[in-house]
Amino acid sequence: MNRDAYWSEVQRLKRARHPPVPEQQLVRVALTYLNGPARCLAWRINVLAMGGRSPAGTRRWVQSAPTGHPDIAGVLPGGRALFVECKSATGRLRPQQTAMQAALTTKGALALVVRSLDQLRSDLRAAGIEAP
Repeated sequence: MNRDAYWSEVQRLKRARHPPVPEQQLVRVALTYLNGPARCLAWRINVLAMGGRSPAGTRRWVQSAPTGHPDIAGVLPGGRALFVECKSATGRLRPQQTAMQAALTTKGALALVVRSLDQLRSDLRAAGIEAP
């Protein structure tokens, strides 16, 4: 595809009402929105796991967050915890993610699964958060 055809395609997708959005792009857009107009404090969480050795030479396993942790963690205006799992239009939650969402909700956090920025906005509004 030549350069002009590429930019033409980019512009066509921008004009489309609901183009498919990869999860990584949705995470970036959601973070920008949450830390900006929505007046939240939000950050990206990557679940990383690795093995290594302690200074004493014993083997150790380290994991940055629990399995199933949502893509975004944050704090809503007022102090309530916020967790957002971003999925593409066809993405499905794994069983660990479903269990984590249920546990977070049980503890009083606002745990959302969103497939678009519009859905994030409407879910925040439904939870009583002023979201422009």
